[in-house]
Amino acid sequence: MEGYEEKVVPRHLWDYAEAHSRYRTAAEDLKRHLGDVLEQGGVTAIYNIESRVKDIDSYRKKSERLEQNGQRKYKDPVVGIQDCIAARVIVFEESAREDTKEVIRSNFVLGGDENPGLLKNNGYDSWHFIVTGFVRTDVQGRFPELINYLRERHALEIQVRTVAGHAWAEYEHDVRYKSDPSRHSVYSLLPENRQKEIDRLFIEAGGLRRYLDHTFDRIGKLLKSAEPGSGPTAYQVTTDVEVSTGAAEDPSNEGVPLEFESLRSFLAERYPGLADGSWEGLSALLDRLLSLGLTSIEKLRAVLESVDSDRVATLMEYRLSPSRVRRINDDLLAALGDEYVESAAGTPTYRNFRLRLPRVQGKFRIYRIIGAGPEREGKVYTGAAVLRELVEIVAEREGTSAAELSGVVSTSVYGVGTRAKQVFGGQLWVNANMDRPGIDRAILELLGRMNGSDIRVTRGGEFLRE
Repeated sequence: MEGYEEKVVPRHLWDYAEAHSRYRTAAEDLKRHLGDVLEQGGVTAIYNIESRVKDIDSYRKKSERLEQNGQRKYKDPVVGIQDCIAARVIVFEESAREDTKEVIRSNFVLGGDENPGLLKNNGYDSWHFIVTGFVRTDVQGRFPELINYLRERHALEIQVRTVAGHAWAEYEHDVRYKSDPSRHSVYSLLPENRQKEIDRLFIEAGGLRRYLDHTFDRIGKLLKSAEPGSGPTAYQVTTDVEVSTGAAEDPSNEGVPLEFESLRSFLAERYPGLADGSWEGLSALLDRLLSLGLTSIEKLRAVLESVDSDRVATLMEYRLSPSRVRRINDDLLAALGDEYVESAAGTPTYRNFRLRLPRVQGKFRIYRIIGAGPEREGKVYTGAAVLRELVEIVAEREGTSAAELSGVVSTSVYGVGTRAKQVFGGQLWVNANMDRPGIDRAILELLGRMNGSDIRVTRGGEFLRE
């Protein structure tokens, strides 16, 4: 036919169109998997998790992009276009963004990550992760379309940004990035001097965005410092109880052996109404418990005796209903601390436990010491750390006897419980198993023992008072 020009549709575009519905399922799978790993990583300050598959026309346009020299940008679009499936995690606070980045690095095989805004310095702030695989072996069974997608397309993208960064990016994207003279967008029709003025204002808005991020982060830290119930940690002050796997019982009286089925029954009894958790999670939990010498249900029960499980759940602020495996892992983190974290060394779970430990223990850096010299005033402490610092200061100024405090500070570990930590060259032991009200009382008592001292302690920016 005269004047008719046949256009050949590239094979990669046909393939993409045929697979599009499967990719939509894979995008939903990615969203669910992200939700799972963030929940297990203890990230709670999440505004939204969203995912999408690039529509066919957008994929076509991107595959046809040209460089300035006229050459095609993507010689092989199947390999070069890495955001056909993409997810975005939007969090409220900077600290939650950093935790989210750690969870992603722990659970995904990455081909790279960057924050383009750091290079352009234009106000944009969003971390982009290129994912090429998964660390967890259960993804294959749970999300087969996601695995199939990566076999075919090789990579997907995850972005992480704060709500403030998201607001900036959405408006900037709508005003500038989408500007296309063919659409007669307002920005593209402005004279160059007006466009530059808008560019400058976006950079200025980027500075305000950073201030908003910092402010939200401060609010989050203050909220986390509030005492849920009678205290923010999973512990009460103890003076004579050792919560340790080393306290082995008579091997001739082992009780019910810790095995897969007995562990499942124990979890069902302890956390009724919750799902078991994955077989892989149960198996890994059993291995950790046995490696810690917890070879019977009785030993496991004894370790968990000191833990207020409801308070742990309050601290963790579960967004979704947790599994029984998740709940006992958090209870064991509260009971055993670093010892339980180390039991997962060499596995992806290790980083998740390391992230969750401060939250489950209520350890937030909100204390400062005022008037004790620049080397101390420049630091922000957890409650336990500031207590140890004050013990050191009192011992230096008034002597070790002035620093002793019944059940809290002693010259003997047995005076404060065997989870205590040594300070002042090993001469004093400080209880490491205290809730925040107990720590605050001890701080005020120690401050009162320094006659004529102007040293004071702030918590969350306010001076600590009776």
